[in-house]
Amino acid sequence: MKKNSVLITTLIVVLVFVLMIPTGSTAGNIDSGSLPSGHSWVLSDAGVLTITGNGSMTDYPNSSRPPWYYGNYTGNYNFEYITSIVIGEV
Repeated sequence: MKKNSVLITTLIVVLVFVLMIPTGSTAGNIDSGSLPSGHSWVLSDAGVLTITGNGSMTDYPNSSRPPWYYGNYTGNYNFEYITSIVIGEV
């Protein structure tokens, strides 16, 4: 009987700790937004820029900048050298 109560107590403690682990797509994100084309973007605190959506994305020629360019980020984020991103057929 005592072994069962110790086992149950241990399982409850482990479950509580597992439930406290942060999950979800917003953990670690420092900025996000949407583009006029309907695409969404997220910049993680690790410096990963993720763009999601379907179809043609809004084009940003040299005279304009995408919205993530203007963020006030602390860290090493340099978007100056991204010239193009092509996925799929052109």
